[in-house]
Amino acid sequence: MNIEHERGRSRVGGRLLVGLAACLVLAAVRLVSFGGFRPNASPTAQPSPTSGMVITNAHARLIALGGPVSVTGTITNDTGADDWLVGGSSPIASMAGIYATSCACDSTDGTGLSGKSLMPSWLIASTQAIELRAGDGEMLLVGLTRPVVGGQSISVTFKFTHAPPTTVDVVVASSFG
Repeated sequence: MNIEHERGRSRVGGRLLVGLAACLVLAAVRLVSFGGFRPNASPTAQPSPTSGMVITNAHARLIALGGPVSVTGTITNDTGADDWLVGGSSPIASMAGIYATSCACDSTDGTGLSGKSLMPSWLIASTQAIELRAGDGEMLLVGLTRPVVGGQSISVTFKFTHAPPTTVDVVVASSFG
């Protein structure tokens, strides 16, 4: 082999290692709940009187014209016990779930969300919070049952393993992407 070929191969191998490292970091970010992080109470805090789960800073945006809709925000567990976010629902969508950017190119769950993987659950330790962020773990409303436009308020329900569901109203951002 010549030297140029060897250099080219090490560059490709280096790119693969960087890509693998990025995937591992993303996976670690998804699994970490922010120990000790407690968002300040704000007008956007919407606790369920029976749930003990507090949703703050909730935002929604269209990912593409016609959907899906991404919902992000912070969920604080005030139930006194560990629990898991397992999905959600909304009257505007036929399906809702927790998705994260994956290293794979295609989704295998039939939604057609390229580069997104469905997360079966996300641990929210007692008295701690998780942050739903685009790419790192976000609620996606898929299969919109009616058109959604910027400025519209939508109802989103977050579902947990033990705590009762928590529903919040979220305004959709005026731009998508």
